[in-house]
Amino acid sequence: MWTRYHIQCNSCDKTTNLRIQIPERKELPVSYICLGCSSEIKATLTVNFTNFTWNFTVERGNLVKGDFDGGDYFYEYSDTLSTKKPASNTLYKQFGYLA
Repeated sequence: MWTRYHIQCNSCDKTTNLRIQIPERKELPVSYICLGCSSEIKATLTVNFTNFTWNFTVERGNLVKGDFDGGDYFYEYSDTLSTKKPASNTLYKQFGYLA
């Protein structure tokens, strides 16, 4: 299962459309480099397997509302599956990254 979050960089204000796989463990640290300015974006996805709920906490960056295909950059994150390389909004729309 996958979920999606929009994270705005504190340094350049660019927004990453983060598609993240719900992990098979209780906590998944998320860290990546902003494609706009190379600042580190950092968050944690915590999963409650009893209630099948999850919580996403951003430590470095800002969680913002956004459209499904919105954002300046697109990034897929998984601890078990191979993912596509980070791309600009134009590229991920053109090459079908929204699947």
